[in-house]
Amino acid sequence: MKITKPNNKICAMCIHWNGPLGGKSVKPRIGMMNVFEFDPQEKNICYKNHFNKAAWHSCNQWQNKF
Repeated sequence: MKITKPNNKICAMCIHWNGPLGGKSVKPRIGMMNVFEFDPQEKNICYKNHFNKAAWHSCNQWQNKF
């Protein structure tokens, strides 16, 4: 598991990555404000470009989910 802030431009923090559900491994870090845990190898469909992308990927269509 890795940690990130919600404004980092990676797929795990994007509204288009697996739509409103997001990733199964993306969750707030207990006891830390504005910090999320995620599995960088988790893959989901990007609803913007229709490709399967890993959580750590990024693109120019990124929009904040949190």
